[in-house]
Amino acid sequence: MTNKDANNDNLFNLIGESKLEMPFHDFEDTVMHKIEEAAKQKKKPSIPMVLSVLFFFVSSLLGILLIGLLQNTPFHFPDFTTGSTVLLLQAAFVFLFLFQLEKYIRHFIMQKH
Repeated sequence: MTNKDANNDNLFNLIGESKLEMPFHDFEDTVMHKIEEAAKQKKKPSIPMVLSVLFFFVSSLLGILLIGLLQNTPFHFPDFTTGSTVLLLQAAFVFLFLFQLEKYIRHFIMQKH
C-alpha cells in the first residue's frame, strides 16, 4: 500500500467516524416553521396597500362625480372655455387613473410570482 492510499484510508475512516450534530434536536422543525410563517406574511396584503387601493377607488368615484358636476356649471380656468376646462380635467383624470391602475396591476402580478 502506498502512502497516498494510506492517507485516503485514514481520511475515509475520519469521515466515517465524524458525526454532524444539529444545535438542537428540533432545529430543522424550528427553521422550517419560521420559513413557513415568513411565506404566509409575504402573501398577506399589507395594510398600506389595502388602504391605497381603497383610496384609489374612492378618489376615482369622486373624480368622476366632480367632472360630471363641472359639465353643468360655468366653471372655467382663465383663458379657457368651460368645455375645454372639462376636457382638460377629463384628460388629466384618465391619465392618472390609467397610470395608477397600471401600477396596481404590475404590483399584483409581481406578488403572484
